[in-house]
Amino acid sequence: MAYLGIGPASFTNNLTNVQILDDIKSSFNGSTTVFNLTSSSVPFQAVSDRALMVILGGVIQAPGVDYTINGSQITFTTAPASGLTFLRS
Repeated sequence: MAYLGIGPASFTNNLTNVQILDDIKSSFNGSTTVFNLTSSSVPFQAVSDRALMVILGGVIQAPGVDYTINGSQITFTTAPASGLTFLRS
């Protein structure tokens, strides 16, 4: 019998699979813009910029404008300042 919707093998790579990424705020220094993304210390590759919700200092960042994703790296348009909070999922 065929599956209607997402098959079980595809589910783990689907956008409905929410993961919390490791915190990178300790690397914020006001000059670095590129950071590696990991989840439980394992490199994490988002399927697109829009697949992440990124909040810096309480402000939601716009995907493709405030940050971009390339493989398992996030690049911020403006380097996050030291001490800035980082919320992600």
